[in-house]
Parts: sequence; C-alpha cells; structure tokens
Amino acid sequence: MTTTTIHVHNNVDQRTSNKILLFLQPVAVSDNYLFSAWQVLNPGLHSYQSCELSTSISASVAAFSSSRGDYTDPVALAYGQPLLVTNQDEQGPTIGGDSSFSITPDEVGLDNECISPATNLSVTWYVNGNKVVEKPITQSRPPLIRDLIARFS
Repeated sequence: MTTTTIHVHNNVDQRTSNKILLFLQPVAVSDNYLFSAWQVLNPGLHSYQSCELSTSISASVAAFSSSRGDYTDPVALAYGQPLLVTNQDEQGPTIGGDSSFSITPDEVGLDNECISPATNLSVTWYVNGNKVVEKPITQSRPPLIRDLIARFS
C-alpha cells in the first residue's frame, strides 16, 4: 500500500472561517458522478494541517433509487480482483465473493450479479474510509463490470 502525506499550509494574515476541501477524482469520470470532499481542513493562521492518502479503497452499494439508509456497509476492495454484488432471494444487494471478470492490477471493481430480480445499482467509493464519489447507475440493463470499476491515481 502506498501512502502520501499531504500538508496544507495557511499563510494568510487574517482570521477566516474558510475551510479547505480536498477532492479526489477517479481516472474515468462520468457526468452523473456525485462528488464528496474527501477531507475538510481548517489550519490556523500560519500553521498547517496534514492528512494521509493511501491506496485503501472500499465501496458500498444500494439498489438504484433506494434511500441513503439502504447502502451496504463499505467493503474493502483488493486491487486487480473485483468482488461480486448479489441479491439472493430478492433481498437487497450485498458485496462478497470473487468475480471471474478480469481487471487491471491498478483497478478495483464490482461485478453486478443481481439477477433475482435484475437490479440497477448505485455505488459509493471510499478512499481511506472517507466518501469520495457516488455513482448512480441509471441504465435499464444491469451495469457491466466497466460501469463499476474505479481507478484512482
């Protein structure tokens, strides 16, 4: 796992209530992505705050159009090995089990196998446990593996 320390210095001479919002962006961005600030910093006058960025990626899913409370707990994802998303016995989607789809070693992914019934998913991606982006999948077919891949660089 690679870790980078980010230092944000505040060199202003007057007090302010402004905050610094740090956003991360996946490599391939779609128009329907809903971004969240990955970190919110507020260093004091002539001081700095630090945060660490590591390559720890996780995801949660919900059936598209579900309320926010319907999302699964975030599940850690391993690079190069997508996980299955299933909905056995007409229950909500769950993440677990290895997929047979192939992705590159610098990608993480989910494979939508929700077929009972077929379910469109909304995926929330996290880096270091902090929400980065939510991707609602709105097409009428179940998402393909390429719809559920994230690559952060």
